[in-house]
Amino acid sequence: MVVEINIIISKRTIFVNHFFIMRISMVREGKGMDNASKYYVGLDIGTDSVGWAVTDENYNIIRKKGKSLWGIRLFEAASPAAERRVFRSSRRRLQRKVQRIKWLQELFAEVISIKDPGFYQRMQDSKYYVEDKSEQQKNTLFFDDNYTDKEFHKKFPTIFHLRKALIEGKREYDIRLFYLAIHHIIKHRGHFLFEGSNIESVASFENVYFDLKQYLLDEFEIEIETQDIQAVENLLKSKKIARSVKKKELVKLFAVEKENKSLIAILGLIAGCTEKISTIFANDDYAELEKNSICFSDAGYEQMVDDLEANLGENMFLIEKLKAIYDWAVLSEILGSERYLSFAKVAKYTEHEKDLIVLKEMIKKYCPAKYDEVFKVSDKSICNYPSYIGMTIKNRKKQYIEKKCS
Repeated sequence: MVVEINIIISKRTIFVNHFFIMRISMVREGKGMDNASKYYVGLDIGTDSVGWAVTDENYNIIRKKGKSLWGIRLFEAASPAAERRVFRSSRRRLQRKVQRIKWLQELFAEVISIKDPGFYQRMQDSKYYVEDKSEQQKNTLFFDDNYTDKEFHKKFPTIFHLRKALIEGKREYDIRLFYLAIHHIIKHRGHFLFEGSNIESVASFENVYFDLKQYLLDEFEIEIETQDIQAVENLLKSKKIARSVKKKELVKLFAVEKENKSLIAILGLIAGCTEKISTIFANDDYAELEKNSICFSDAGYEQMVDDLEANLGENMFLIEKLKAIYDWAVLSEILGSERYLSFAKVAKYTEHEKDLIVLKEMIKKYCPAKYDEVFKVSDKSICNYPSYIGMTIKNRKKQYIEKKCS
């Protein structure tokens, strides 16, 4: 009897093919099934197992060498593509970040080695306990006779305070401080898709709006027009308006008809809503994609970029133009009236510091018994100050809280 079998079942392929080959070879060599001319092989294929049984024509389990020919093989379930993509994207981002930092260290190596030969090593050892460091001391950045980490953090409470001081340039600073500022920028470089060499062009809504408007007209023959660009700008910048409401208001400002689902989806994506790719491009073929929906405000968007570029091709340029509008709104909200990002961050830090002083004074004056509950207790069920900032200090050690409150 000649039998040809071809089965493709991911990780189960080797076992299933081996099983059939073994049974077929036994029949060919006259070793099988007590002269039975026909037999059936049954398979129950699951996500993490393959069950099998061999029967005669009457579906009775066949025995061989005192054993019934049936059983099951278990194995590790296959991981979904989405899970693998997350790890792959994270690995690529980490590799790129490490490479950028290496290049930066090479640029500063000569001057820093003259000033402080152990500077890079201390930063590298910062993750270790004191007894495991190359230099067994608690400082991770500065270990001079008259300048340590304590003096550094007292003068610059956050890295943005350092960046602001360097921009203002009121005096000469240590070369190591320049390295730390640029290191922070490169390590957390962000992702802005704007054209322009200065912050004014980046912060201009008209630049990104007219860029998108021209692209839609040239590539998709979609014309968008509004009588009040300032209203659109204010709407996108507002943090008090919900995304769904922003989408409805944008539809009104651009006078989009209900039948134009593609343009409505485009405006929704700009507002931070979740939209379907097939609707944005009016292409039902995209509905078959593993991830048909995208949202710029979703933390997982950056992990989708590689797959989107592979599936959308040149259409990815439209997604990038829309992302530029969304990024503009985020950046504008952060900058406020400031010219530089670090200035805006320091202003927010100062405002928070002043508000905290007022809050503590009020609690001490009107309900002192509640002070610990408001400022020290770490409990997911309590909406207090530690829950707001996501951190508290217990036994002189920081404890982070995963679930924050508004």
